[in-house]
Amino acid sequence: MTDNPSACHHCSEANSVRKHGKARSGIQRYYCSVCRKTFQVHYLYQGNEENILQQIKIGLNEGDSALISAAS
Repeated sequence: MTDNPSACHHCSEANSVRKHGKARSGIQRYYCSVCRKTFQVHYLYQGNEENILQQIKIGLNEGDSALISAAS
C-alpha cells in the first residue's frame, strides 16, 4: 500500500480522499467525503489490520490459547 491512498478503504470511491490530520501515533489520517469516514494507510496497532480476525482463528485452531494469540 502506498502512503497516499487513491481510493477510500471503506467505500472504494476514487478521488474522494483528502488528508485529515494525524493520529496520536503521528501517522497520517485520511477522510472520505463520500462516506464521511476516516482511515489510515498504516496502522500501529494490530487490532486494526484487515485480517486480524482470520489470524486469531488460525492461532486458536493451531492450539494457541486466546491469551497467547492476543499477545502476539
